[in-house]
Amino acid sequence: MLRILHVTGGMDRGGLETLLVNLHKHIDRSKIQFDYLIQAKKPQAYEEDIKQLGGIVYRTSTKGKDYFRYKRFLNEFFERHPEHKIVHGHLPNYAAIYLSEAKKHGKIAIVHSHNTKSPEIKDALIRIINYPVRYIADYFFACSPQAGIDHYGRKVNIRFLHNGIDSETYRFSEDIRRGIRRSRGIQSDNTLILGHVGRLDFQKNHKFLVSVFKCIHEKMPDSKLWLIGRGTLEEDIHAQVHSLGLDDAADFIGVVSNVNEYLMGMDAFVFPSVFEGLGIALIEAEASGLPCFVSEAIQDEAVVSDRVARMSLKDSPKAWAERIIAARTCNGRELYADTVKNAGFDIKQVAHELQEFYLSLV
Repeated sequence: MLRILHVTGGMDRGGLETLLVNLHKHIDRSKIQFDYLIQAKKPQAYEEDIKQLGGIVYRTSTKGKDYFRYKRFLNEFFERHPEHKIVHGHLPNYAAIYLSEAKKHGKIAIVHSHNTKSPEIKDALIRIINYPVRYIADYFFACSPQAGIDHYGRKVNIRFLHNGIDSETYRFSEDIRRGIRRSRGIQSDNTLILGHVGRLDFQKNHKFLVSVFKCIHEKMPDSKLWLIGRGTLEEDIHAQVHSLGLDDAADFIGVVSNVNEYLMGMDAFVFPSVFEGLGIALIEAEASGLPCFVSEAIQDEAVVSDRVARMSLKDSPKAWAERIIAARTCNGRELYADTVKNAGFDIKQVAHELQEFYLSLV
């Protein structure tokens, strides 16, 4: 059996982590097994899933910022674990460190970019951090062309792997919609629910989202906002919601295992990211047939249905709100799981593609 070591920051319910676990579920585990090397000290949401799938979660004793301790840890780790023939890295900024140590121990090195560059980080710094990996990694993966270019430049051969989802799981059901809305105390089928799935951090732009919802709520006082996810800015978003008098209208749902059901319960999905590698949450929302309103930062590859409307972050929250309200009627939602599948984003297809690639290397 071929064992692959995936290097990530953690294995909580984020887009990357969900992708890895879904791939893990759909590969042929009689041929390939996934293990994970993470930097998180706290228990992670997906650890039990990984254990049930036959994988192992390892933790680093230090992080990449502590360069010399990190290198020593990696050297000792790879010495103890010769079973991993391939190291697939999902932390591009530290890839030059852990992949160079992996190659010293005869591993095949893969680096995978899941995001475009952040406007908070200067281009020169990105180039300095990521430049060495061009001469270390054996293979380069990215979720979109821009995500690859931003991290590796234009001269390397980048392989694009779709952020696949189990599209059938997201197929719209009126019964599920009604059930999840009732579970959150919403009795009327006509109550407008605005939703978002993503970490509460700078990238996802929740402050703008809350401002959009405030404009909607002024016109539709019974409307609700569902925020799925957690993050470093959670307290800040709570404070903003409170200052705008939206405490009873905004529902901080947190991290859940049934995102598909919440998407079915929503009436509009808003994704105003400042930057985005692809946006797997958008693919999920499209599979559920939701009208989606996204920023210009969303990559073209993520727009696979006619339910997506692009808007500029230079537009006012009021302009976003007006467009969302005007497009709230949405029929035929159950058809869009097929749209996503036909666009190549079904996890079974993606897992088979990655599996065949791994096996070809050995």
